[in-house]
Amino acid sequence: MFYCMGMMLYAILLINNRYCNVKLLQKILGKQKRSKDVVKNVLASIVLKGADIIISLLLVPLTINYLDVESYGIWLTLSSIVVWISYFDFGLGNGFRNKYAEALALGDKSLARSYLSTSYFSLFVIFTIVFLIVGIANNLINWTELLSVRSEMLPTLRSVFLLLSLFFCIRTALGVFESMLQAKQKPAGANFIQVIGHALSLFSIWLLTLMSHGDLILATTFLSGIPCLTLLIFTLLFFWHPRYRNMSPKLSCIDLGLIKDIVGLGGQFFLIMLSVVLIFQCLNIVISNIQGPSAVAEFNVAQRYFGVVHMVFTIIVVPFWSAFTDAYAKRDYKWMKTSQKKLEMILILCITSLIVMYFGADLIIDIWTNGKISVHHNLSFMLVAFTFSQSVSSLYMTLINGIGKIRLQLVIYMSFAVISLPMIYYGCKELGLWAALLWPTLTYLVQAIIGRIQLDKILREKATGIWNK
Repeated sequence: MFYCMGMMLYAILLINNRYCNVKLLQKILGKQKRSKDVVKNVLASIVLKGADIIISLLLVPLTINYLDVESYGIWLTLSSIVVWISYFDFGLGNGFRNKYAEALALGDKSLARSYLSTSYFSLFVIFTIVFLIVGIANNLINWTELLSVRSEMLPTLRSVFLLLSLFFCIRTALGVFESMLQAKQKPAGANFIQVIGHALSLFSIWLLTLMSHGDLILATTFLSGIPCLTLLIFTLLFFWHPRYRNMSPKLSCIDLGLIKDIVGLGGQFFLIMLSVVLIFQCLNIVISNIQGPSAVAEFNVAQRYFGVVHMVFTIIVVPFWSAFTDAYAKRDYKWMKTSQKKLEMILILCITSLIVMYFGADLIIDIWTNGKISVHHNLSFMLVAFTFSQSVSSLYMTLINGIGKIRLQLVIYMSFAVISLPMIYYGCKELGLWAALLWPTLTYLVQAIIGRIQLDKILREKATGIWNK
């Protein structure tokens, strides 16, 4: 972690010499306008995401100290369940992002505004209904049995889950604004909003440690509510500004006929995300049910530690989603091939960083959590494999998502999702905490291999059948 953070701080210092960095990145990515946009966003994202990673790392020990290891594990598990709610946008978020980017690439600003207005309207309707359904289900679920905790905690758990659900519903609907920034190839703007929200959450938890202790409901309100409020404020300020008022959503621009276009691609994204829930988002529930909330805390702390590498890699890759949408719409295959090769070279740095972090894991996690959490070597080794396969997979999936040929990706995820729960449950129960990651890691590896082949076929204009859908 210190290695990655050191590299990131070094990168931040280099950014102060903007000329050198722009020249370096332009040499890697090229000097086209699209490449220059990517360069600017990568540079800005290094600073912003670097700050966000540091904030997230500081938030872990602070939250554990405020709650305790068991309560922190409970909060993590409930949060991972609530994340499922965001997938019930039926893929509208990602579908909108691609369609909006396509409209801008073709110069049709009126259509782009209609996509924006329609997506906002649709998501607010959907998540109003989702929240009502979740509220009813919340009173029927016995959370204490599901999470293997004390029965007297049931009222608190229901309150926490309801709050988490409310904030997630609002934030997912508001997320259209972040998707719009990404579609405009300005992901650094979305990163800035996230950093501000997380920084305010960190500050609020610090204040809570001075005024109270162990209040799970208060911690939930500040950790989940503040980022949601921050996004709302930035959205209103952006569209209120005279320069961007002509881009703002309007009731008169809502065209329900466009939903079919958005969901046509977005529906596949929805099924992919539903499969992702079964493969990756059930881990905390299975771990809590078999080994208890404290094991969830151990798993998530270790995952955040090694996940720094994936987060840094994502900073570089994310701007290419909409850039590939733009390039594919203009049939600029040369630029796409060059960008792919350069991104693949960066993967060497990922595995190098993970190996260094593996050997320093015991000492760093002990210092980081004030000795409250220790991570077994088997789990650390498995997370190295998981994080690297996740990064390789995300490289090809991000580029393919930008192109919009996601049918094969959908088939693979759904195939693995069918038996994911029994595989994860069996591994965790019979072999231990580390084995819960075997099936998710295999999923990422298969996606990486198939994704590499598919992308190569698309860029050579040889993709047919399912490879081109």
